[in-house]
Amino acid sequence: MVRFLTRRFIGEYDATESTHSRHIIIGNSTLVVEIKDTAGGNPISKRDEEISSSDAFIFVYSVTSNESFREVTKLIETVKNSSALSIVIGNKKDLHHLREVGLDEGRNFAEKYGCLFYEISVAEGYHETFRVFNELLRHIIMKKASDEGLSGKKKGNSSFSSILKGIDKAKQAR
Repeated sequence: MVRFLTRRFIGEYDATESTHSRHIIIGNSTLVVEIKDTAGGNPISKRDEEISSSDAFIFVYSVTSNESFREVTKLIETVKNSSALSIVIGNKKDLHHLREVGLDEGRNFAEKYGCLFYEISVAEGYHETFRVFNELLRHIIMKKASDEGLSGKKKGNSSFSSILKGIDKAKQAR
């Protein structure tokens, strides 16, 4: 989250709950993205409310730690009935000499739960992290645009359908 929002790598993770917002301009629209890092420690009573109001969940484990992978396997159970998009990320792929969780193990786990899967190194550079968050946002926008089409709501410049068109135009311009 910090790497995506600030482009900086912070080696020591502060496992406290935090919420951050970012304005992202896509075409003629501004999307406000709110990212909450629960650090895995929010109480169950609060968690149910957050699960029902979230568009996506990102589960990150270290490929150098079976323990962190097991924690993700427990956490994903809490959202498996949610309609929100879930992503599983194996971090620290650059530390292959310390690897405890295999690429296929992570990929198979994500597939079992119908999640998107990425294996990246946050430490090595910003581009992989940026790509993952952009893919996540694209999937959320596609889902919301589809929901708008089904419900017949929000046609116009502020709709998710128009944001999706802005993404498509930006891709064509590249």
